[in-house]
Amino acid sequence: MTETLMDVHARLRPRPGRLLVDGRWLDGGGARFEQIHPVNNRAMTTVEEAGEHGVNLAVAAARKAFDEGPWPRMPAQDRKRILQPIVERIYAAEEEAVRIANDSEYGLTGTVYTTDITRAFRAAHAIRSGSVGINGYSGTPNAPMGGVKRSGIGREGGWPAIEAFTELKTISINLDA
Repeated sequence: MTETLMDVHARLRPRPGRLLVDGRWLDGGGARFEQIHPVNNRAMTTVEEAGEHGVNLAVAAARKAFDEGPWPRMPAQDRKRILQPIVERIYAAEEEAVRIANDSEYGLTGTVYTTDITRAFRAAHAIRSGSVGINGYSGTPNAPMGGVKRSGIGREGGWPAIEAFTELKTISINLDA
């Protein structure tokens, strides 16, 4: 079974206001902010920004791991074996995010943030809302607007709204008369 984000959080037990860099907990030295759970809107922990020193340590640790570790010399099959569980967790997190988004009685709009356009469209199609923005949201006057579930039925704006105020009529002409 794939771990959820909450499972990982519980296993790592982040320390409020501290950062995990190169296997060690460090004080960040920057401003603090709360990490809010997307379902219940409760603070899960307090996180401190790394600050210049913490960022430099993290970059140096990553560079050392890449330069001195086995990764660059590892066969592609072995790298895939290591990365595959990470990919599975990412997709499981995507499914969890869509499930959380759809677990609402409302469905007016939604937004998906990612650099992967295929993933963006997959999530946008799976989210039950009247419209979905990718990497931001802005309404356009010529696009229909409306929701699903308790956010309404039908659409306003765009051609569907114009069609609601028109009556279609067929007129035929006999040119031989």
